[in-house]
Amino acid sequence: MSAAIWACLICLGPVSASARASAPTSIAALDRAYAEHLLVSRPDRGSREGVKGAADRLTPVTETSLERDRAWLGAFRARLDLVDRNRLSNVTKARLDTLRARTTQQWEESRPDGPFRRDALAYRALTDQAVLEVITARRVGDCERVRRATARLRMLPEVLRAAAINLRGAPYDDARVRRGVEDAVRTLRVEVTAAAAACRDARRIADFVEADSTAIRAFRIFPGRLHDGPEKPDSRFTHH
Repeated sequence: MSAAIWACLICLGPVSASARASAPTSIAALDRAYAEHLLVSRPDRGSREGVKGAADRLTPVTETSLERDRAWLGAFRARLDLVDRNRLSNVTKARLDTLRARTTQQWEESRPDGPFRRDALAYRALTDQAVLEVITARRVGDCERVRRATARLRMLPEVLRAAAINLRGAPYDDARVRRGVEDAVRTLRVEVTAAAAACRDARRIADFVEADSTAIRAFRIFPGRLHDGPEKPDSRFTHH
């Protein structure tokens, strides 16, 4: 086991025999630790999984964050393996299985040959789809949804900038990427904008329109950044 994983195990805390004996509490603690991880590292996933406070955040995926997350996930999965499944109720077993499935999926995503290092369209989960999710959320006020979407839109250019760096040197289908970008632009321009119209707060809408326009421009130049490489000036994301 690597030093990074051992360090994360220490951060997660020791697992004593008494902690294993009180399995339901242990699962609850693991639930909290996982939610806190998503809130910091993958708020897009966190909001999809119901983590409170994640809906107005968007965090770029970088080479450093992928390595850090892989170490954390390795340590966390080891912690899950220490839970005595025989002591769990059926409901708690289901929660343990869910944690295992979700962290395994993220572990695979963070592989050196995983999608964030090879597939430009994997970043749609962190960009247009992440914005669409919060602006169409149920049981949320119209203008609050716009506020959350605006916060995510403002981060979208940085997410795409980091994506171009992660994808450096990776082979890709240019036509496929451009089709994906056009679909993302339609999502922002049509679906997201239509959902925003329910808010009647002029200031909120003005902020939203500005952020949405900037996000669309960032998507428009994204395929070119894959050709040019990350050494080009970052100002291309915000100056036209």
